[in-house]
Amino acid sequence: MIISLLFFLACFICGLALTRLFKLEFSPVVEVLVSLVLGVTGVTLILFFLAWVVPFSRVSIAVETAGLVMMSVWRISRDRSFRLPKVLKSLKEAVVGLSLKGKLAAAFFITIVIWIFGRALFFDSNGQLWAGDRLVWTDWPLHIAMAANFAWGNNFPPQNPTFAGIPLIYPFFADFLSGVLMQLGESIPVAFAVPGVVLTLCFFGLFVVLGSQLLEKVRSPKEPRSFKFIAMGALLLSLFWGGLGWVYWLKEAF
Repeated sequence: MIISLLFFLACFICGLALTRLFKLEFSPVVEVLVSLVLGVTGVTLILFFLAWVVPFSRVSIAVETAGLVMMSVWRISRDRSFRLPKVLKSLKEAVVGLSLKGKLAAAFFITIVIWIFGRALFFDSNGQLWAGDRLVWTDWPLHIAMAANFAWGNNFPPQNPTFAGIPLIYPFFADFLSGVLMQLGESIPVAFAVPGVVLTLCFFGLFVVLGSQLLEKVRSPKEPRSFKFIAMGALLLSLFWGGLGWVYWLKEAF
């Protein structure tokens, strides 16, 4: 778990350097979320293409990521407008400024995301890997195979892990990210759960904040001033697939 968190911290630093390099101006909360998404995307892309020429190993990943972080820190240090205490203060004010309903809604989404991904895969007392529900049981074995093939199979350029010699045309980039964490020493459940939690929460935060800002710009004077709960409602519908099928899933989960 610690390795995964350190890796995402490194990605955040790299993403922050990109937002500063391109002078992207956001509110403090959005800047954190955008920086994390940009950093994860950029670092993973670079690691992927370097793996074609440099043997993919724990040492190469660590050295390449450390090099990216050092360049990013250097770039951020040259930005005179960036002040870490000021950013932290702004973030604290944004969190404290949330209404009680907003804090409860945020706590609900954070809790449910951690719960869903935390129970998706787990090892039992005998060391056997179990799926938390039938959706994971039917779908994730393919993703585990792709991630394991990247982590330990030197699958560059990518080939289908099931059919040898056939190029891998499935969207595999999230699985490569899990493969990076597995190569760094994380277990299969952690390598899939941590990226799922981090990136899902980033999506939720950007969906609500940017969605409410967009609605604010097109509202008429007679409409309510805040659209955050409308955006949260849309997010809730998306989270539960826009229907009542999740009721059957809850029956299985409990």
